[in-house]
Amino acid sequence: MLGISGLISISSGTINLLGEIKRSSRREWCGVFSDAVTLPSYLSVEEVLSVCHIQKSDRLNEFKEEFLCDIHSCAKVSDLSEGQRRKVAIVCALFKENGVLLLDEPFNALDDNSSRALVEHLSDYSGMLIYASHNSVSFSEKETEVML
Repeated sequence: MLGISGLISISSGTINLLGEIKRSSRREWCGVFSDAVTLPSYLSVEEVLSVCHIQKSDRLNEFKEEFLCDIHSCAKVSDLSEGQRRKVAIVCALFKENGVLLLDEPFNALDDNSSRALVEHLSDYSGMLIYASHNSVSFSEKETEVML
């Protein structure tokens, strides 16, 4: 997953997603959430969302109200708890307009309400979703392949 996301360099081979070879920067076609991704601690939450080039939408506003309800948009990343930082990073990955979403342990450090909101949102995700989780979360009606 780290190779697909561009977080580590791959020395050989290609990335083929649904028959399409990906040669350009992963940032153009892939949203990533991983512990290896860190947010700039000196930015506010709103600045981070702006830097992520998130497409503004009513759906984003609804999700932010539910998922980021405990976080003030002016708060600095350095003042957030681990769970709150994870939430902001997940929003950055979810709302980039892309066809592939990679999530590594997205439910760690999330409260029950945030986990439910994330599951509900991911159930409606129209692109390719690749996630690793130790939680028994399922998107069964959308899953086409499950690897255990």
